[in-house]
Amino acid sequence: MCAGFLDYYKQFKKIELVYYEKFNKRYQAKKREAQLKKWGVAKKKALITGNLELLKKLSKGIGLVDELE
Repeated sequence: MCAGFLDYYKQFKKIELVYYEKFNKRYQAKKREAQLKKWGVAKKKALITGNLELLKKLSKGIGLVDELE
């Protein structure tokens, strides 16, 4: 491994898994990952915290970012 690679990862002191989903097929997981990558921070935070009401509102385009803080 090159030194640059290790230096890059040293900046991440702690990595914590905050959300995951299980899939039976790899293509399903890849499809979901692509979907989530298109989401904004507000929708991702609503998903992680389990706030399905806010997630639905954000999915409809209602900007309720203040509710996350």
